[in-house]
Amino acid sequence: MKYALFATGLSALLVSHADADERGDKLLREFLTYQSKLKAFSCELDLSMEIESPFGPMNMDQKFSFAMQQPNKMALRGKGGGMMSVDMVSDGENMTTYLPMLSAYMVDTAPKSFAEMNEPDESDPMGGAGLPGLDSNFLMVTAEDIEKVLSAVESCEFVGEETVEDTKVLHLKITEKGEAGLPNMTTDLWLSNDGKWPFRLKPDMEGMMAMAEEEGGEGADMMEGMEMSVTLDLRDCKAEIKEDAFVFVAPEGARKVSDFSEAMGGMMEMDEPQEVG
Repeated sequence: MKYALFATGLSALLVSHADADERGDKLLREFLTYQSKLKAFSCELDLSMEIESPFGPMNMDQKFSFAMQQPNKMALRGKGGGMMSVDMVSDGENMTTYLPMLSAYMVDTAPKSFAEMNEPDESDPMGGAGLPGLDSNFLMVTAEDIEKVLSAVESCEFVGEETVEDTKVLHLKITEKGEAGLPNMTTDLWLSNDGKWPFRLKPDMEGMMAMAEEEGGEGADMMEGMEMSVTLDLRDCKAEIKEDAFVFVAPEGARKVSDFSEAMGGMMEMDEPQEVG
C-alpha cells in the first residue's frame, strides 16, 4: 500500500513539474513576442550587487535610466554617481560611453543591433551592454531572434505567482544549455502580472564566474574565492521614450579618449587621460 501511495505521489509531482514547465515555456514565448514588437521601450533600472571575497564583503547599488529604440538606439544613464555609474548612448551611428569616475568618454561605431551590443568583447572593459543582467538573452530580443533564444533554453519553470514590493509578479526560472562543455546557466526572471514587462532579473553569476575560470585569463584570477549575487530591477516600464533620449552631451570637464584602458592606466598612475582631438 505504501508503495502505491509513493507511486501516486511521485506521479502527481511529475505532472506538476510538467505543467509548470509548460506554463513557463508559454509565458516566456509570449513575453519575448510582445517585447519584440515594441518600437521603443524605457524604464528605470536599479542594479544591486553583493560580493563576498577574500578581502571581505562589498555591497553596491546603482540606479539608471534606460531607453531603447529598434534597431540599435540605446541610452543607459547612471544616476547619482557611484562606482558602477556609466552612461552609454547609441544614436544609431555612434556609441558613446562615459565613465564619471574617469571623467572620460569614448566614441565608437554603434553596433547594428542589440544582439551585437551584448556580444562579449575582450577590448571592452564594460563587457557588452555594461551591466550584469542587462546583457541577458531575454531582454531586447528581436522577432527574428526569438527562436534562436528559445532553442538554447533547456527548461523554463513557472515557479509561481509572487508578491514583490506590494506588486504581483510571475516568477520564471530559465535554464540555458551550456556550450562546449560549459555548465548550464540559470536565470530567474520576474514578469509583470500580465506577462508583458520585465520586473526583476537575477543572472546566474555563479555560472558566469565558473565560465570565466574555465576560460582562464586575468579575470579568472581576480574571481578566485569570490561569490557574487546580482539583482536587476526594472520599474516604470513603458513603450515611450523622450524626444532627446539618444543625444549625448559631454559633461563639463569630461575628456574624449581613444581607449578606456589608457584612461584607467592614467588613473592608476595618477596621470591625466590622453586627449583625442
